[in-house]
Parts: sequence; C-alpha cells; structure tokens
Amino acid sequence: MENYDQYYEARQHLNLSQLAYDVVDLDKYALQGKPSFTKAINHIFEMYRDTADAAIDLACGRYVDSLKDELASIPESPEKETIIQTLRDAYRKQLIRTAKSYPRGRSFKVQLYRENFAFVSEWHAASEWRDTKEAYDHTAGKFIKAVIEEYARKPLAERESILFRDFIDLVNDCIRTEKTILITLKNNYRYEIRPFCVCRDTGNNFNYLVGYAKLAGAEPETECLVSYRISNIKAFKKTGKSGHLTESRKRDAEGKLQTVGVQFLLQEPETIQIKLTPHGSGMYDRQAHLRPSFDSRQQTEDGLWLYEFSCTPMQIYFYFFKFGADAEVLSPPELRGRFLEQYKKALAIYEKK
Repeated sequence: MENYDQYYEARQHLNLSQLAYDVVDLDKYALQGKPSFTKAINHIFEMYRDTADAAIDLACGRYVDSLKDELASIPESPEKETIIQTLRDAYRKQLIRTAKSYPRGRSFKVQLYRENFAFVSEWHAASEWRDTKEAYDHTAGKFIKAVIEEYARKPLAERESILFRDFIDLVNDCIRTEKTILITLKNNYRYEIRPFCVCRDTGNNFNYLVGYAKLAGAEPETECLVSYRISNIKAFKKTGKSGHLTESRKRDAEGKLQTVGVQFLLQEPETIQIKLTPHGSGMYDRQAHLRPSFDSRQQTEDGLWLYEFSCTPMQIYFYFFKFGADAEVLSPPELRGRFLEQYKKALAIYEKK
C-alpha cells in the first residue's frame, strides 16, 4: 500500500534539451485521443525503455550477442573471450558518454503512469538500468531523459516504429500465426486485413501496413491489396479468423511493392506517356524521391524526350507536378486533365493578385 501511495505522490522532474522537448511536443499529435505531452512522454518511455541504447546493460547484452554471432566460426578460447569483453567495455563507455552528453534545456515535472513508475522504482524487479551508476547515479530522471533524448534524435520513420511498436508487434504476430487483424482508421472505417508486412516507403519516410483487406463485414470477393499508414490507424485487434496468404498472393504483393511502391497500392498501374524538356529530363535524372521507373524513353526530332511509364497516376502526379512547363502529360487524358485543372487554379490565384 505504501508503494501505491507513492505513485500518486510522485512527480518526476525532467530536464530535456529544447530539441527533445519540441520533438515530443510534435509527436504527441500522432497518438490517439486528446494530444497530451504527459501521455507522449509516458508512451515513448514505455515503448522504448528496454530497446534504447540508453538502457546500457541491456544494450551491452545485445552487443555481446551480436559479437558472438559474428565470431561464431572462431573456436572458443580465453583470448576470444578477452576480445569480446574488451569490445564490450569500450562499447559500454561509449554508451555512457552519449547518455551523459545531452544538453539541458526545458525543466518540468511529469506524472509517470503506473507501469513506468513501477519500472523505475527500487521495489520493482525490472530495474536493470540502475546498474549503470556511472551514467545515471541511480537517478530515474537521468535515465528517462536519456531514453527520450535518444528517441528525439531518430528520423520520423524510426520514431513511428517506436510510437506504434505495440501495433507492429501485433501485426507480426498475426503474420506468424496467420490471423486476420481488424483495424479502425481515423475516418472510422473498419477493415479486416490479412497482413503481409509492415514496411517503409522508398524514401524511408513513413511506415505502412500492407495486406489484403476488405470492409468489415463485406463479401470476401471485395478483398484487395492495400496499404495504410500506421499513424492513420486509431484502433486494432487480432481476430480468430484465418489470415493465410497463398504463395501466389505473397508474390503478387511483393511484385507490386517493387513496381508500384507502398504508397500507391490502392491504385492500379496504367500506361502513361509524358514529354519532358531537356531540363525536365535532367530533373528526372537528379530527383530520386518518388521517382517512377520508365519503360522506355526516346528523344524526338524537336529535342524533347518522350517517356513511357507503367505506374499509378497518383505517383506521376506527385512526382511530375512540380516540373511545371518542363513536363507535359500526353496520356491518359484523365491525368492530363487533372494537371490542367490544378495549373489553372494556381494561375487564377496569381492573376487575382
């Protein structure tokens, strides 16, 4: 009962760098429910506290395991063990230096959720972080700060993987056990999905759930290959329904991920022709993000370049719209019309001013 009372009395003091404070303040909007800085701090810590390098003893354990795997072909000997221990000690010192290097910035107090409070409390068994007194001096606030600071310095896609770790773990479990997952999107549509994978787009920007989906309760023949950004999923649960995918469907999914891209799975690829100026052709060669692969290209008599693609209209629109006068969509007419309509709207705004 004493520990129960301590929980309600506890307010953890933290001092984050301005960078970490701003990242947490931004990422709180990715979580469900009312945006809350306290919720974001607690959620990030819960999802990352045991896999962060800031959990120094656990990180050193993983490092030693990786060393043993890499050196598996070398016979066991005292010399090999000495090498592993020497490398481990150097790695440990490096982690401690990093954990102590984060600058101070914004000071505040935060209420830890019950599980997080238990994790950092003396009376809880899962207190391995306390062994690293060189970094944290048995002070929970220093450990929490190191975990949050490490998180904040990761790219968005990696932070998404941490924020939605519980969902990604569930998806991987459904893939392993061949079960269907039921998701609810932020627009409140519900889908039954036989998951294929969780992956990132080619630009390594966002994480996507990929699988064969249909509206909840719809007929099986309506099922199709889809992708959803995991940050757009507000609720999920494993069902008892079979999520088995045939080898043919797996090959089809893998093929479309390679040719279409994970962002554009909801559209079917089409044959699209575009004419580029020499400058536009140079832009195409230089700008790799979202760039569709061409099936053919040839230079015309007037010095322009004619490209043919097999991809989704959406990918063409996202990639080539910024080319302006250096790119002209020739076909299909619907896509050409969309470019024309959007350019007219932009022109009208500038003409008014």
